[in-house]
Amino acid sequence: MTTTFLCLAALVVGCGWLQGTVRVDPAILVEVRAIGTVSGESEMQSDVNGRAEITNFLVIDIGVADSRDAVEKAVKKLQAQEWVIEAENKPVRVLMKSNRWAGAQLSITPYDPINLHDVPDLQKALAGKAPKEKGLVIIDVFNVT
Repeated sequence: MTTTFLCLAALVVGCGWLQGTVRVDPAILVEVRAIGTVSGESEMQSDVNGRAEITNFLVIDIGVADSRDAVEKAVKKLQAQEWVIEAENKPVRVLMKSNRWAGAQLSITPYDPINLHDVPDLQKALAGKAPKEKGLVIIDVFNVT
């Protein structure tokens, strides 16, 4: 019986059932918000291998007039905070990881309401405000642990 219990316990822990929810450290979000003016923010929960993971979505005004410049300026501001480029397909998307925060990653895309289809509450909140789309970026922040 002890062997059965130990095998079952290992299975439960290994599958993530007791690992709880994975959230982005609030200090990381403070750092990301500081690169511009936040126009909107939301989060989405996903189930990954039996574990709940929260991704934070931020729409940030970078203070430039062009979407290409907005992505580039966001990348530079984050690089100054020890974020490094993991993959890029500018101006469509840039994936970055933090050298300061273990497991922290983010993705930057130019603002387009269609890119918020996974977070309809944020998409709806921004629809009525008619933001200056050209200077905005969407940043989704998540942990890979």
